[in-house]
Order: sequence, then structure tokens, then C-alpha cells
Amino acid sequence: MKKLNKNFDKDSFLRFLIFGIIAVALGIYIIYLVLNSIDWILTTIPILIGVILFFVGMFCIACAIEEIYKSYPTKKNVAKWEVKEKYEQEGINEDNIIIRNYENKLTELSTKYGDITANITYCFESGWQFRKIEKSFIVFENSSTLFIVNKPYSFNDIISYEVVDDSKIIYSGNSNSNISTSNKSMIGRAAVGGALLGGTGALIGGITANKQSNTSLNISQTTNHKYEVIITLNNLSEPIIKIELEDNRNAMEKISSVLSIIISRNQK
Repeated sequence: MKKLNKNFDKDSFLRFLIFGIIAVALGIYIIYLVLNSIDWILTTIPILIGVILFFVGMFCIACAIEEIYKSYPTKKNVAKWEVKEKYEQEGINEDNIIIRNYENKLTELSTKYGDITANITYCFESGWQFRKIEKSFIVFENSSTLFIVNKPYSFNDIISYEVVDDSKIIYSGNSNSNISTSNKSMIGRAAVGGALLGGTGALIGGITANKQSNTSLNISQTTNHKYEVIITLNNLSEPIIKIELEDNRNAMEKISSVLSIIISRNQK
């Protein structure tokens, strides 16, 4: 019988397993009592509690099974443990591992596509160590290649792009009232054969808003942006790429500028 990894968290496993079994048993018992009562039709709340306990218990049991799976010596886990042990022996922490893997991937891409002209990251977490290749917009000008969402694309494949801002404006004041306005607007657009309206494009399209409001004094306003760059490709099997940037305006402006330049060159 194969042994579990030495880092197996026995305490977490037992907590999940015991709580899961108790919750499942209690949920089934409550449902059983309710269904066998005379007025069970009128007791929907106990049934709901029983069902919730049952599913919470099943979730905890699943977490316990996952703890075993993570420590079971499969080929994938063994390879992962060997790499982690090697880094620990070299005194490299987990953040440094992430950074090293990211740098190794950049080196691999540079070898294949040439020097990196621009690397725009838009990962939602803060900190350099959280950079990910799949959350990077990488430009290789010498080979006319873009690396987007972990895939390479030729400059010539870019037909057009547009930037959408699905923003939410939140108002709050001294009273308990709140106002929420949802706006979805087109920030900019550029296309082959059409006019380019600056680095990030001019304001194009309308803004639609649905507003529900209650009067409040001393109102303050915050806007939560959700930017998305939509790129149209000259590819019938994959005509569109969507890059979700959340509220990263800096990344949105840089990516838009790069795409505008590429489309402008494609026109020549």
C-alpha cells in the first residue's frame, strides 16, 4: 500500500471528516423526522435546515477526500513534491518559485519569438510575485507576435478591438439609503480600414443606466470599473479574444495603445 506524503494534514482531514459525517447524519435525521410527522407539509423550515446540513456535510467529506488525494503519491503529486523539496533544500520560498517559473517561461518565449518589446500584466492580485503568463499581454515586435491568454497570435491576425467598461457607480450617505447605477459603455474602438481615435480610442457608443434611488444627504460616490478588451481576429475557428481586466485602467490603456499601433501598421 502506498504511503501518504509526510506533509499530509491529518488534523484538517479529521476535522472535515468528523464534521461532515455529523452534519450528514443530522441532516438526514431531521428530514426523516419531518417527513414522518403528520404536519410535515407545513414544516418547510426544518426540511430546509436538514437539506442544508446534508449538503454542508457532503462538502466537508469531499474536502477530507481532497486532503487525502493531495497527499496520495500519484505521478503528478510526486513530481510536484520533488520540485518543492529541491527548492526547499536550496532555500527558495514559494514566492520565489512562482517568480522563477514566470521568468523561465519568459525566457522560453524570448527564445522562440525574439526579444520582448512590451509585457503588460493584468493579474488581479497585487505584487510582482503574482504575475502569471496567462494574465500577461506580451509583445514580440521582431517576430510580429502577440502572446495573449497563454497563446501566440500574429500581428496580421488582429482585425479590430473594442474596450467595454461595465461600471457600477455606488452612492452612499449619512442615512441608510443607497443608490446603485449600472453603466455599460464603449470606451474605444479601432478597426482595420476605419479611423483610429487616439491611443485608447474616443468615446463611442451610448451609455445605458438602470437606477434605483432614495434621497440621502451628504452623498459620496465611488465608481467600480470592469474593463474588458474584445479583440476580433482573422480566424473563423477563433474569431474573438476577450481580456478581462477588472478595474485595471493602466493595463487597459496600454493594451489599447498597442493594439491601435498594430492595426495602424496593418493598414499600410
